[in-house]
Amino acid sequence: MATGLTGQTCGTYSGGKVLSAADMAKIGDRTHDPIGANENGVAGIGVLSGDGSRTEFEAENPVLIAKNPTDISAILKK
Repeated sequence: MATGLTGQTCGTYSGGKVLSAADMAKIGDRTHDPIGANENGVAGIGVLSGDGSRTEFEAENPVLIAKNPTDISAILKK
């Protein structure tokens, strides 16, 4: 389930908790990923191990740009 509106119900996880856009992040390695995050009011995280470049990601103001997927966990734990 998704509405695309910030603060609206966006989905649930296996624990059954209803999540809002503020509880989610869109992680991707293509420039359309942070664009989609912005359009749906969720935090965007760009990963440089795919086709997207740092310059392209920066244009979409993601909350984080990681070199590879494993860096995301390490950065978020800080």
